[in-house]
Amino acid sequence: MVEITLPIILQIIQTVGILVGIIYYITIMRNNQRTRETELETRQAHLFSFLMERMDNVEWWTHYMTIRDAQDRTYDEWEEIFQDPVKDGGNASIIAFLNHVGWLVKKGLIDMEVVVENLREPIVRVHEHMTPYLEEYERRTGRPQPYTHLKYLYEHVKDRYYQDAQAIKT
Repeated sequence: MVEITLPIILQIIQTVGILVGIIYYITIMRNNQRTRETELETRQAHLFSFLMERMDNVEWWTHYMTIRDAQDRTYDEWEEIFQDPVKDGGNASIIAFLNHVGWLVKKGLIDMEVVVENLREPIVRVHEHMTPYLEEYERRTGRPQPYTHLKYLYEHVKDRYYQDAQAIKT
């Protein structure tokens, strides 16, 4: 028969204490991980809300529609618009805005799925309507295309956009 002595009792208490400490540590680490994930989601939501506020005005949509409805403009026609502050009035800022959103997605500051769900039409339309101008700009000036992040977004969004468009037609 095993005799229970004081050293054995102390070892059992020590072992139980270590196990409780390990369980406590694991619990704390899980809670910290959940807290970090929640903080990240909250930061992404705040950033996306800020971006959506920029779009939530008549001026933004007016400039976006100018680009959206101008599918067949030539490089020279766009240059004339961009050189005239009255005619341009912010069309370039629409392109820059979407380019910045692409940068934020690349850096992992905004989730791609959130952008796909909320901005796929502006991304596809602006990219497709402005690509001929941007390519010609690069050819004529010899400067690399400044809107690579918009192109990155377009490559990730276009398939979903056209799938959704096809689903609506059928």
